[in-house]
Amino acid sequence: MHTKSTAAMLAAVLAAFVLAAPAAHAQDAAAPPPAACVADPPAAGAARVVTGNGQQRSAPFSLDGGAYRVTWTSDKPSTTLSFMQLQPADESSILRMQVILNGAGTPDPTTGQTYVYNVKPGSYYLDVRLPAGWSVTLTPITP
Repeated sequence: MHTKSTAAMLAAVLAAFVLAAPAAHAQDAAAPPPAACVADPPAAGAARVVTGNGQQRSAPFSLDGGAYRVTWTSDKPSTTLSFMQLQPADESSILRMQVILNGAGTPDPTTGQTYVYNVKPGSYYLDVRLPAGWSVTLTPITP
């Protein structure tokens, strides 16, 4: 009898997980975008500004493609573990990832500038690890 009640209890727990999984997934799908959102798209040719705090991925944003001057600021100095990467949101290939900041090679700055080239038009996000609030400005450049 003990085996039957244990089996029944195990079946009830399993059924609860199976029934709860779709509801949990639906809640994830309805979750609001991360705080590092870009609410309004800029005018054509205008700079794109993305802000956030600490380690996070931004909400996706569109880029027209081409070359960009990228400037960034952080409320606290970066560390050797800090990084900032521009990632394509529409594919899983890391080949299109562009490094903006690699903290291993920097002496704890709070600002920086670099350039990214051959950006394909599409949807992107920033993958960031910094110790505090940050801001990234992507300004299109023309040759």
